[in-house]
Amino acid sequence: MNTQSNTWSVTAIARETPFVIQRFVAWHLALGADRIILFFDDPDDPCISMLAHLDRVTAIPCSAGIWHALGHSPQTRFTKRQNAACRHGYDMVTDGWVLNVDADELLMVSGMDVGAFLKSFPATCRSVLIEPAEAVQIGDEAGETVFRAKTPRTVIRAAYGGLRTLMRRNDGLVGHNVGKSLIRAGQKDFWLRQHFGQLADGSSIIDHTIRPPDGAAILHFFSRGYADWRRKLDYRLTNRGFRPQMRAALEEARSIGETALHQIYAELHYLSPDQAKILEDAGCLFQFDLEMDRLIGEYFPNS
Repeated sequence: MNTQSNTWSVTAIARETPFVIQRFVAWHLALGADRIILFFDDPDDPCISMLAHLDRVTAIPCSAGIWHALGHSPQTRFTKRQNAACRHGYDMVTDGWVLNVDADELLMVSGMDVGAFLKSFPATCRSVLIEPAEAVQIGDEAGETVFRAKTPRTVIRAAYGGLRTLMRRNDGLVGHNVGKSLIRAGQKDFWLRQHFGQLADGSSIIDHTIRPPDGAAILHFFSRGYADWRRKLDYRLTNRGFRPQMRAALEEARSIGETALHQIYAELHYLSPDQAKILEDAGCLFQFDLEMDRLIGEYFPNS
């Protein structure tokens, strides 16, 4: 296991819009990633060509041949293919650390660069789990700058009222509440799961856990508006993207129609000013100036 370098790389498998790919790549390049390895689930994804000018980015079209080489087929359940692809990406990196995330997630480290952040961990540290902060909107405000973190049940009760039963199952989040891991390169004999590494005995490789109040987070853009959320909903409902109670509520709304889906979407992803204040007072709401348009323009000047 490498214990010296504080370089870091990012791996992800993606089937996203050009904007999401540009956001992901521009953000992590600006943050100082030494390498970004993107597996494209669609081997003909038009996003592949727009990355050709970036020398720190490796774009891999996932053809049938790639999947067979990784022990799967294009029809294998996505999460299994995702784990296989990202483990392959992990093995491509021989130095430093590897962050395995989804393309709708960004690493945020406040107050220091990522190399300095990683240097703060002892040489024996194998993995750092960073908890998520989920993008939300307040009232009718547009933008992607406000994020909620995992929330205590007493605060969930106060903030979400009748929705509290659904929200408390996932610590006040709609997307995952676990986080994603930075794992030292060069480790063997472990499985790479979506959120962390796992040993043969089923134990997780998590030596440190960092929460948003500690100054680092995985910014999760679980929704970019109703159209984006609706586009992904059927996939998420069939691929364990929600806890059982949340899945049941969303399936019921889908059976009623789009109006019901619009309503539950708004309840889940928009906060009233009063709700936002409750979360903010509890230390569970954060705001970041991401300057995303500037970053995308810097790395993709023709976008």
